[in-house]
Amino acid sequence: MIVLVPILLSNTGQLIPQAKADQGNAKVYVLKLTGVGAWWVDDTSKVRAGVTDACTPAGEHGNMPRVHPLFGESPAFYEVSYSTIYTWADYVDVILNQIGVIVVNAHGEILPVPTVYNNTQWANCIAEAMWKRRLTWAHMAGYPFYWVWHQGDTQKTLWGGDGFKTLMANIGLPNVEIPTNLPQDKTAQLTGAARQNLALPNWHFDNATNVKLIRPLKVSDFKNCASPSDL
Repeated sequence: MIVLVPILLSNTGQLIPQAKADQGNAKVYVLKLTGVGAWWVDDTSKVRAGVTDACTPAGEHGNMPRVHPLFGESPAFYEVSYSTIYTWADYVDVILNQIGVIVVNAHGEILPVPTVYNNTQWANCIAEAMWKRRLTWAHMAGYPFYWVWHQGDTQKTLWGGDGFKTLMANIGLPNVEIPTNLPQDKTAQLTGAARQNLALPNWHFDNATNVKLIRPLKVSDFKNCASPSDL
């Protein structure tokens, strides 16, 4: 999963703040527009169910770890506000007006584009929300912004690598690409410590899966955007 956090650096060289939630004041939206398809996501409802579990202190069904668990301590926040965006009007409102929220795009490689906006304009709106209102855009699978689905259409339209480049141009990185020629069977593996934690009482591995590493970002593209401790 790629999480496009509020852009790390502006083209003036200033650090851009990440979306941070005060305790009991986090808002998460699952973007699952009615009538819009998905690409690289088999079932958008499963994305919604996963977000619901992750945002519920003990897991909605009691089968997932708490959010940001620390042994012997409470999660980072309990009262997470989470909801699903089904309408285009709500989608536009969240991107243009909401502050410090997390948007989880259940449509995978597809970027829904509302009426009145073209592809570039809407990608720039998302970038502006990241910069000015601390929005976090969580990308679930595949190549970000590779396809678009215009409001009123019945199918997706190819945008290709230019979609992600358009977003990243807002921080002065217009040529960032995501490698697509990596081995298709290469997967991310859990660390030994993670496996030990999952073996503890009340931690369950029922719905966990390996994640394929076929759409990673390149560290070299972002070396000037990260703090030394991140490298």
